[in-house]
Amino acid sequence: MNNSLKEDFQSHVDLLNGSKVALDVDGTLTEGLGHSAENNFGDLVEFIKFLYDSGVEEVFLATGRPPWSVVDWVVNSFDGRGEKSLLERFMNTRHVMFDGAIISDLYGNAIYERSLCSEFRKLVCELLDELDVKYSFDTRDAHYMSLNSEKVYFMAKDYYGIDKVGSEQCFVGYLSCLESEDEALELIEKMMGMTDKIDCHYFFSFQGHHCVSINPRNVNKMKAIDKKMEIEGDFERLIFFGDGSNDIPVFERALVDQRIIAIPSPHTTQRSSRLLGISKWNKPEALCVHDVLKF
Repeated sequence: MNNSLKEDFQSHVDLLNGSKVALDVDGTLTEGLGHSAENNFGDLVEFIKFLYDSGVEEVFLATGRPPWSVVDWVVNSFDGRGEKSLLERFMNTRHVMFDGAIISDLYGNAIYERSLCSEFRKLVCELLDELDVKYSFDTRDAHYMSLNSEKVYFMAKDYYGIDKVGSEQCFVGYLSCLESEDEALELIEKMMGMTDKIDCHYFFSFQGHHCVSINPRNVNKMKAIDKKMEIEGDFERLIFFGDGSNDIPVFERALVDQRIIAIPSPHTTQRSSRLLGISKWNKPEALCVHDVLKF
């Protein structure tokens, strides 16, 4: 963590003490998909350690990533650092993954799961194959792609054709490399018209591609955080760091819940109009509703 950022945190240490901290991963803790965190918070292990040393009650991830990707990333970040007890604490923490479709520790012990309807998955695959759109679906343990997709996604080790999914539960789908925002919105309308069991969101990806995520209906990071707190016990204060359209529900809640401090990543306001896409929450000034710990 650079000195100026550390000073900003330390000047608000009273806010950190006793709080729970939720962290988005890509674009917040990392520069982009799978990259290091050095341009934002610096070293991940150092940042987590700093938060706990400042009196934070719990640090957990709230990410769109699947569990297998989160585990690989966390383990690699801690590798060779000699912070065995801190790693164990973080592994045993229940994290929000798949944009809220799973709440689980990093050993695979889930307390909450919501998967996509398998019948819908088959229907949407037929539609997208007909339109020659690249897409993928993720289970807890693997990444399944359409035949026209390339093998580029987080730090995936196992890639399979979509026909190999079988009876496994899928928790999120992605349409990628769409030519325009209009094409993305048209596809969203078609898919939403096929079933009332999903939510679709447009976003402008880190690589400059127009993308759409497919999630189970009424599943998002804020609802998952609510569920986590319902099971584990409520919070006095939640500090959330995020940067993308899948973080919007938390920022919206922060507008009306003074216990929540929602803080954008350094670059979020610069690209919010594209990143937030079709969301109602598209005013850059809304990102800074809580002017604390600002970068």
